[in-house]
Amino acid sequence: MESLDHRIRLFSRRVRVGLLVAVAAISVIAITALAFDRGSVWLRIDGLDLGMISEGGVEGAPAVDPSTGEELDATAQFAISLEDLEEEPIIWLGVVPILIAAVFYALFILQTERLFAAYQRGELFSSANARRIRNIGLLFCAAGLVAMLDSLGQSFFLETEEFVLTQQEDGAAAAWSLVRSIHLPIPFFLGGVVIVLIARVMEKGASIQKEMDRLV
Repeated sequence: MESLDHRIRLFSRRVRVGLLVAVAAISVIAITALAFDRGSVWLRIDGLDLGMISEGGVEGAPAVDPSTGEELDATAQFAISLEDLEEEPIIWLGVVPILIAAVFYALFILQTERLFAAYQRGELFSSANARRIRNIGLLFCAAGLVAMLDSLGQSFFLETEEFVLTQQEDGAAAAWSLVRSIHLPIPFFLGGVVIVLIARVMEKGASIQKEMDRLV
C-alpha cells in the first residue's frame, strides 16, 4: 500500500504538470482566437474573455468615416478607434488592468508551482511553504482590490463628457444606458482571507515540526 507521503508527491507532480498544460492550452486558445478575422482576446483579473469584433455598428448600423462619409469595415473601424485614442491618457484605463492581470497570473503560477514542487520533494511543513500560501492569499485579496478599482475607473470613463458625446455622434447612445456601479468581488476577498489564515496555521505547524525535529 502506498504511503501518504508518496501519494502527496505523486499528486503534487500531477498538479505541476497540469498547471503547465493549462497555461499552454490557454496560450494556444488565445493565439487561435486572435488568428480569426475579427477575433478578440481580453485579459482580465478574473479571467480571459474571448469574443468577436462586431462587423457593424449598434443595431446593425454600419460605421462611417467622418471625413469621407464612406462605410467602414471592422478592421478600419478598429484602426480609427486606436488612432483616435492614441494620444489620449484614457487609453491607459484599458492597458493598465491588462498589465496588472498579466503580473497577477505570473506571480500566482510561480507561487503555486513552487509550492507543489516543495510538496513533491517531501517538504510538507516548512516556513517557506507557509509564505507561499500566504502570498497566494494576498494575491487573491489584491486581485479583488484591482477588480473593484477597475470598475470605478470604467464608471468614471463612461461618465466623461467626451465619451458620451462620441456615442451620441455615432448614434449608439440610444441603444444602451449608462449604469453607475461598483463591482465588489467578494469571493476574491473572502478566499484571500481564508488562504492567509490557512497560511498562519501552516506557519504554526512548521514551527512545531521544527521543534519536534530538534527533540528527536
